[in-house]
Amino acid sequence: MLFFGAVAQGQSAASPHFYHVEGDVEGVHDPSIIAQNGTWYLFGTATEKGPHAQLPIRCSNELEHWKRCSAVFAGIPDWIQKESSETKELWAPDISCFNGKYHVYYAFSAFGKNTSGLALVTNKTLDQSSPDFR
Repeated sequence: MLFFGAVAQGQSAASPHFYHVEGDVEGVHDPSIIAQNGTWYLFGTATEKGPHAQLPIRCSNELEHWKRCSAVFAGIPDWIQKESSETKELWAPDISCFNGKYHVYYAFSAFGKNTSGLALVTNKTLDQSSPDFR
């Protein structure tokens, strides 16, 4: 059972609401959350062992029941593998929206090496059914 405090749209900062969250939330690390068109998107660091999608995304319509709906990448992008071949996962995503695009900043590194970096990926929408989704 997980709880987090949030200020929903239309509430003042003085009136936080605590949500009981359930569903595909176990092991979510480094969460970052944003809403688009009535859907909340939770970005996080993957916690699975072995090969897996990178920066999984969970979706909810009411901030309580979550399901894994996609991931930012199917695997480590080729350019990161070239620059930091020992990187095993991407981590600490941070989502924001400005200038008409969603921006996901994230980190990569190889443990104990000086090959760390920050990267950015953008998209016009988070809605996978939109023709603007890439």
